[in-house]
Amino acid sequence: MGRTQPRVVVLGIDSVSLKWLETFVRRGLMPAVARLMARGTVSPMASFYPVDTGTNWASIATGASPMVHGCNMQMHLPGEPLDRRVSSFPSKYLRAEPLWVTAQRAGRTAVVFDWPHSYPFVTGERLVHIGEDGRPDSAIRALQEVRAYATHPPGRDDPRVRPMQQAHLLPVRLAPAQPSEGSDEIGWRHLPEAQQAGGRPLLSAELPIVPGPRSRYRAVDSLWALVWPGEDGYERVSVHATRDAARPLAMVRLGERSGSIGHTFQTDAGDTPAAFQAKLLRLAPDGSELHLYLTEIYPTVEFAHPPDVAAELLEVAGPFVAQPSRQQVVLGGASDIATYFEEQVAQGRWYERALRHVLGTREWDVCLLKWHSLDWTNHLFAYATEPRHPLYDPAREAEAWRYWDELFAQADRLVAAAWEAAGGEAGEAVLAITSDHGSDAVPPGMSGYADLNGLLEREGRLVRSMRSGETVDDSGRIDWTQTRAYHAGYYVWLNVRGRDPDGIVEPGPEYARERERLIELLLAARDPETGVPLLRTCWPVEEAAPLGIGGDRVGDILVQPWHSHVEVEAAYRRAREKQPPGTSGPFGSWDWPAVNSGSHHPHTFLVLAGAGVRRGYRRPRAAMLSTIAPTLCQLAGLPVPADADGPVLWDEVDRGGRNT
Repeated sequence: MGRTQPRVVVLGIDSVSLKWLETFVRRGLMPAVARLMARGTVSPMASFYPVDTGTNWASIATGASPMVHGCNMQMHLPGEPLDRRVSSFPSKYLRAEPLWVTAQRAGRTAVVFDWPHSYPFVTGERLVHIGEDGRPDSAIRALQEVRAYATHPPGRDDPRVRPMQQAHLLPVRLAPAQPSEGSDEIGWRHLPEAQQAGGRPLLSAELPIVPGPRSRYRAVDSLWALVWPGEDGYERVSVHATRDAARPLAMVRLGERSGSIGHTFQTDAGDTPAAFQAKLLRLAPDGSELHLYLTEIYPTVEFAHPPDVAAELLEVAGPFVAQPSRQQVVLGGASDIATYFEEQVAQGRWYERALRHVLGTREWDVCLLKWHSLDWTNHLFAYATEPRHPLYDPAREAEAWRYWDELFAQADRLVAAAWEAAGGEAGEAVLAITSDHGSDAVPPGMSGYADLNGLLEREGRLVRSMRSGETVDDSGRIDWTQTRAYHAGYYVWLNVRGRDPDGIVEPGPEYARERERLIELLLAARDPETGVPLLRTCWPVEEAAPLGIGGDRVGDILVQPWHSHVEVEAAYRRAREKQPPGTSGPFGSWDWPAVNSGSHHPHTFLVLAGAGVRRGYRRPRAAMLSTIAPTLCQLAGLPVPADADGPVLWDEVDRGGRNT
């Protein structure tokens, strides 16, 4: 071998269980994964609680449990109001050393593709970083998230859908394009003569660019659209930087997606070169209806470190997209299923090209890449292949499997690219393929947490009030001066004096008594419709330490919803009685969007292959995700990450020539 120590690649495919992975291996869509399974090890793995992206990718990268690394998807920070949460994805919240820092500490070079908690980074000569901090929502550098402009937004007046529409769909009004007059800046320049002579008018609309809630930008100049007539009515749309009909950035017809559109936008931060695509999803021949879709608008510079990597990747892979269409985009009516899958596969192909280039042209020792598309797809599309779900349509099941097949086939191409570029066949690399958690379809009404705050309010532990002259939401404002307990996610917090703002529960004996009373109350709570318990688990948080839970960012009581097999089947039965399978339902419209139909579960996987890995071995029991980093470091001759508390999976290491 040319190297004294093997390279390490960690390829993360979000929200995939071992059962789901092997479904597509058996379908013949993942030949590269199948080969690595045969030559390496296959392990069931267990996620930490909370079972989410923010918690478990941190454990994979650091080898540490959540009580050590401190990150959850949405975190409560000590001293903040109990109902205030922050995203854990910025690197400043990660309390444990990740592999890319371990590698640099050992004099090795790390390559990181958009991994959670990796950005902002401390720059150094031994780090190549592409993308951001791996969050599956509004990107930091994006000028605008994915957005559609529609004259007739879908009518989905539902509190679950309204925020999705507000974030990803803007109503627009079409009007005849007016020519400018001399120095007039209001009208359009260079309109065709037929327009000015009174023929069928071109129609115009402003396309406001609205930065997302986490964007570094606050103001971006608008784009503009012209709708062009043909012999049989309106037939195409052009996108413009200014109201100049002779200078379109792109022209699209119905169902057509443009190529990459490069433009330098005027922003509050100065001139910003960026790229996006446009797709025309609807256009009425009489010009009465328009639905124009724009992908994320993302800079074509500064998306990688060192800066020359961004220029190289722009050339060989095209513009970087941090966030393609997500389930919220489709559920809010901004796009359809076909458009969604186009973007997921396109992002996977970008990663494939970028991975081959960076690993093939740079010196490196450790590489981590996380692809989130499978998670978004689970939430959006789990119903489509689940016959128990009322929105399942047997007439479209084959079509649904084709979409899933295409996505998993792209994941397999990523695996093949990583193995080849890392020198796996030459024995120069170790490749770990893993996921942060599994996924499954969920019956309508079971995708969220139990309403424990409603229970606490009925029992007098949580008090709401409306102050004079204030406008609040329907549930009212929490009065913390009278509230003793509050629930969010997997935790119930006591409102403790001296620890929490306006705390009223005295620490010490009163705290202990109140917590025990709460645990008794929570364990006794039943669903009023079914009579089943609301919770499966309810522990004092210090007793959850063996699960890796603890620290000052978690609540006082760990709770887990009761989703038993019997209850799930009963919920499916009730849902089918309300809505027969195959019917559209309240959200199953415009080619197939539906309600959030997928949820997370803690059963995931690890496929490990390459130098020093035991061959043809299937682990009989699950290991925790915190074992991955220490095992990889053992194989690569790296020091274990400084804060890791997970052990090495010694049964997966080829010790003394053992290979079976």
